[in-house]
Amino acid sequence: MKGTTNIKFKKPLVFGLILGFLVSLIMLSQSSPSIGNKLTLQNSSNYNTSSSSNSSKSGRPTTLEFTKLEIANDKNEQMKGTAFRPNLCNGCGVLYVFSENKLLFWNVSDNIIPVDVIFVTENGVIDIIERNTNPSTKSIYSSREKVKFVIETNSYYFLNIKESDRIHNIQSLITQGVPYDNSFLPPTLSTSISSMTSKSLITN
Repeated sequence: MKGTTNIKFKKPLVFGLILGFLVSLIMLSQSSPSIGNKLTLQNSSNYNTSSSSNSSKSGRPTTLEFTKLEIANDKNEQMKGTAFRPNLCNGCGVLYVFSENKLLFWNVSDNIIPVDVIFVTENGVIDIIERNTNPSTKSIYSSREKVKFVIETNSYYFLNIKESDRIHNIQSLITQGVPYDNSFLPPTLSTSISSMTSKSLITN
């Protein structure tokens, strides 16, 4: 009888241990994130979601591609910009490169066509996007932060970008761009650049 009594006590004990182990496994699997969640968290950690200024954000990496990108380096070219051009070819644009970071105030009042104006910081972070700027309104557009680059393109050409995105190929765009095209400037204004209001480079 003694041996039989021992067997009755051992079976419930073993069963209880197994049951407890299974319950622990189920609870652990529910509380632990899946592999997919881990990957999402790792990717999200690359982006700064704080409310600080755009210039301090890493932003979503993005690449801009152009068929033709003109580089406007000097003040005369930057004042002319896309003024008096009847059109911009599909995939074309103008990249303005300034010698230092500045707060910029921008207008397109001498333009014939509407354009998107993209203000970009030295680190390639998109500060402001002004879409479909209308020359007839005489509006003044400004950067929120100090910027070193401005890009003008056809309206709504880059629909996949947003403010705080980081253009990681900004330096490649500069080196691969072509010289600014002066041929669109009307002859009557070619010797009187100061009379133009387009691209008023009011800086702080």
